[in-house]
Amino acid sequence: MTLTILEAETQMIQTRTVTLGDQTTTIGLRSGSTDVPLFEQIFTAQVFSLARLKRAAELNKFYNFAVQMGWTPLIIDLGANIGLSALYFSMVWPKAKVLAIEPE
Repeated sequence: MTLTILEAETQMIQTRTVTLGDQTTTIGLRSGSTDVPLFEQIFTAQVFSLARLKRAAELNKFYNFAVQMGWTPLIIDLGANIGLSALYFSMVWPKAKVLAIEPE
């Protein structure tokens, strides 16, 4: 998986273009908020990457098996904040349905 991040900045919004695998999207982040540090954690540091887990290969294998069987994997993101983690999940596992819930 390749991660590419391009940056542009205006007065109030910082724009990031992210490429994960063959998917590319552009995100607007609010300057002076937690958006930018959150983006850095999720997309630059990749805190949600399965690669750091002992069972990463097993989880990826199950995802691929589920997709081959015609199933739709479900990812539930409780505490979605502005949705960056849901975006990450949808880019890494594009055949999954991502349910993002932010209680506030």
